[in-house]
Amino acid sequence: LSGSLFEGNHATFANGGALEILGTSTSVSDCELKENDSPGMGGAMFFVFSDVSMIESRFMSNRAASGGAMSLGFSSTLVSFTNTFKGNKAELHGGALLLSNVNQWSSEKDYFDLNEGDNGGCISIRSPMKDNLAMKSPTLTGCTAKSSGGAVYFESQGRTTEGITLRASSVTARGNKAIEGAGGVFFWTKESSLMKFSTSPAVVSSFVVNEDNSANVGGTIASGPCLMIQWSGPLDGPAARIDRTSVDTTFGQVVDREEAKQSDPSLFTNEVVA
Repeated sequence: LSGSLFEGNHATFANGGALEILGTSTSVSDCELKENDSPGMGGAMFFVFSDVSMIESRFMSNRAASGGAMSLGFSSTLVSFTNTFKGNKAELHGGALLLSNVNQWSSEKDYFDLNEGDNGGCISIRSPMKDNLAMKSPTLTGCTAKSSGGAVYFESQGRTTEGITLRASSVTARGNKAIEGAGGVFFWTKESSLMKFSTSPAVVSSFVVNEDNSANVGGTIASGPCLMIQWSGPLDGPAARIDRTSVDTTFGQVVDREEAKQSDPSLFTNEVVA
């Protein structure tokens, strides 16, 4: 697909307001998909068992129950470069993108603005199948989650997901919010039996810009209930440092390490630097 416009399409009973693609390789370049809607997943596009590459395309004002602009699932892969997702909305998961049981997601220089969802204002990642998730130089601005993950919500279920990490580097995040829950930019959680003694961080991030993000708990990053809180703070400039400390809380709030240490030094008595 190249240079195509998909506008105002509606899926009455199914997924994918404009396109539903099953079990094939697809390339999307310089396409515009706007004001499409679906009562299910993927307001504009829905993929399963598919390998997708996407470049310089625009997803504007699409709507769905989950995956306001696009839904990708069941062993699919997505390689995405310099795409724009603006003004998309999901009632449930992923205002712009829903990635469910995917094999790979690679996003570079994608732009997300003013997207809305319940969990994951921009993106919802659910039970990825492989440790192959990466965001490089994304821009996340003005996105809103009613619950958790103002920009990104990451949930893993099952023991096969232990050790899978979302690596987000050189992130520009401004004005994202989680209204009722946690994690103004990133929120992650796992199956409760794994969450308590998680040995590896589910999200490792570094920021170029981190401004005016907010949440009920954890203005930048937060996790579900756990004993191993993943503290993240600057080491040198925008680089991220992951530390661990044993504290039992309702949410594992992730804040700037030095500020947290100044406010409550007792949290760091048994600090282990990852």
